[in-house]
Amino acid sequence: MAFAVWISCFFSPTASVFPAVSMVAFVLFLINYKKMTQNVMVTKFPMMLSFVLLFISLTCSNFLTGNPHYNDYVTRICVQLLNIFMLWCLFENNPKYSIHIFIKSSIVFAILLCGYGFFEAFTRSNPFVSLMDSIGAYNDPFLITEIRFGVKRTQSLLLMHTSLAGICISLFAMLVVCSDKIMQNSKMKALIIALVIMTFFTGSRSGILAIVIAMAMLIRQFTPQKILGVILVFILLAVFQSYFDTIFQSFSDKNSVGGSSYDMREVQFEIALSGLINHYWLGNGLGYTFSDAFYEPELFGAESLWIPIAVDQGVLGCFATLAFFIQSLVYCIKQGKFNYCFYVLAMFVFFTMTSVPQYNFTNTFIYLYIMIRVNDVFANKKINSIKI
Repeated sequence: MAFAVWISCFFSPTASVFPAVSMVAFVLFLINYKKMTQNVMVTKFPMMLSFVLLFISLTCSNFLTGNPHYNDYVTRICVQLLNIFMLWCLFENNPKYSIHIFIKSSIVFAILLCGYGFFEAFTRSNPFVSLMDSIGAYNDPFLITEIRFGVKRTQSLLLMHTSLAGICISLFAMLVVCSDKIMQNSKMKALIIALVIMTFFTGSRSGILAIVIAMAMLIRQFTPQKILGVILVFILLAVFQSYFDTIFQSFSDKNSVGGSSYDMREVQFEIALSGLINHYWLGNGLGYTFSDAFYEPELFGAESLWIPIAVDQGVLGCFATLAFFIQSLVYCIKQGKFNYCFYVLAMFVFFTMTSVPQYNFTNTFIYLYIMIRVNDVFANKKINSIKI
C-alpha cells in the first residue's frame, strides 16, 4: 500500500495513473475471480458492514444530489473500496506467500523512503521531486521548502509531507508487530526507529501526535530491553529539550511555527457547515468541496478528513466513515489484540487533524489485517528470506 501511494503521485495527460491501474486490476480480478477466491469466504470480509455503508454513501451522493461526477465516483470506488477488498482476497487465498511478499516489499520501500528522507532533511533539497515537477510527471506537484522545528519539512519521494507521515505511521505499526518474525531483527529495530524519526522530520503535528499514540502498542509487557528503551527516550528528551519544547509549544501556540492555526481550522469547519446545512443527509455530491461553485480560498486544503466528506457526502458519509474506524476497533478486540487499537486510534486522530493526499483512510485496514494475521500465518517460523 505504501508503494501504491507513491504510484498515485504520477499522472498521464489523460488520467491519474493509480486509478487507471486499479480499474485494470479489478477487471483482471473479475476474470480470475474463481481462482482468486477459491480459498476465501467472501462473506467473512471483516469490514463488510462499513464498506457497504461507504458504497451506499458514495453512490447516493453521486447519483441523488443532482451533481454527478462519474470519474470521481469510479476512482473512489476503486481506490477506497475495491483495492482493499481485492488485497484481502489475495491475502486470504494464499496468505503465506502474499503476506510474505507484502511485508518484504514494504520493508524495501520503507528503506527507500527513510534513506532519501534523511538525504532531503540534511541537504535541505529534494532533487527527485524537483525533477518530477520540471517534467510534469507528478499530479499537482508541490515542492516543500519550509523549515519547521529546525528541519526541512521532509516529503521524501512523495507529493506531501503528510502523506509521508501517514505511511511512516502505518509501516511503523506493522513492522513493530512483524519484527519478531523477521530475520536480522536488530536491523529491523533500526528501521522502525528511522520511521519514527522520519515522522518527526515531516514537521506534521498531526503525524507526530499520531505516531506517539501508535507507540503505545509497545506497551505489552515490560522487558529489560523495553525498560532500556524508556530510559533512552528520557535521555533524548533531556538532550534535545529545546527541540521537543518547540513541538509541544506548537500544539498550544500554532503561530509559533506557522502553518495551520486554530482560527484557520475554525473557519474551514464553518465553511464546511455552510455547505452541509442545505444538503444535510447526502451532501452536495462528490468533488463539490473543491469545485468552483463552493470552494473558497480560506478552505486551503480542507485540512481534515471530515471536511470534504461532510460537504460531499453529508451525514451519511460521516457516519459510514466513522463506522469504518469503529469496525476496525471491533476487529482488533474480537481478535484479542487490544494494543492494536492504538494504531486505529492513531490513524483516526491523524486523518481528523489533517488532509492526507494520495493516502486513503481505508488503507488502515490492510496494515491492521497484516498485523493480526502474521502470527497465525508464520507461527513458529521466521520470514527468513528478507535480507536488510
